[in-house]
Amino acid sequence: MYHRGAIESYPLQTYASALLFSPSRSLIRQLFAREEPKGIVIRPAMSGGWRAYLQTLEGHSDMVLSVAFSHDSAQLASASYDKTVKIWDASSGACRHTLEGHSSAVRPVAFSHDSAQLASASDDSTVKIWDASSDACLQTLKGHSGTVTPVAFSQDSAQLASASEDSTVKIWDASSGACLKTLDIGKRLNDLSFGPTGSCLFTNIGTIVIQTSEVSSTNDKEELERPLYQGANLSGDGIWIKHADKNMLWVPSEYRPSC
Repeated sequence: MYHRGAIESYPLQTYASALLFSPSRSLIRQLFAREEPKGIVIRPAMSGGWRAYLQTLEGHSDMVLSVAFSHDSAQLASASYDKTVKIWDASSGACRHTLEGHSSAVRPVAFSHDSAQLASASDDSTVKIWDASSDACLQTLKGHSGTVTPVAFSQDSAQLASASEDSTVKIWDASSGACLKTLDIGKRLNDLSFGPTGSCLFTNIGTIVIQTSEVSSTNDKEELERPLYQGANLSGDGIWIKHADKNMLWVPSEYRPSC
């Protein structure tokens, strides 16, 4: 970039640079083509249009399965089939940390709302909570019997919710790693997030009320709780639209969700 003094002293050269270093098919290049300085023989080779992307982040050794920005937009996390998670500087594209510890592919990742922690879920049926400022693993959450799909932190970053192919949702204490609650959803969830007050979960099959009484990790091994839905939701088998946990409308087979 030119220093302000240089711009004031050599304005024509500044404008010429803007033309010469603009993509060949850009609007500014086309409108002011006649103004390009004729005396410059060697010109920079420019692409046809502006690049849509800002950074290309390279470093994973296998397919990238998911990415997530931190809530302060300063970091980006990527999860891969190579069993690692990478945390990148969103501004420079530099890799800050490579998080290793999962024994299988890592799928969803989610930052806590204070951007201090990162949760990663894996085909190894575990969830790991990491310190986003280092490569330290703070907690390994075990209890699911299938691939963990979406994960989400509560607004206060105190709790973490995880859904699995085992058709359950677990609520965890993000600090201690204790499982507070296990809900028997009856199907795999594709979308999961906490409500603003932490009293409910928003999912792709409806809003699930989280009871205020906490369940200790020792009780988690006992019978599963049935989820309490708020408003309308879809039954676990996708056959009924329900309201207040009652079957209200039967869904014809051609209109049932397949994924």
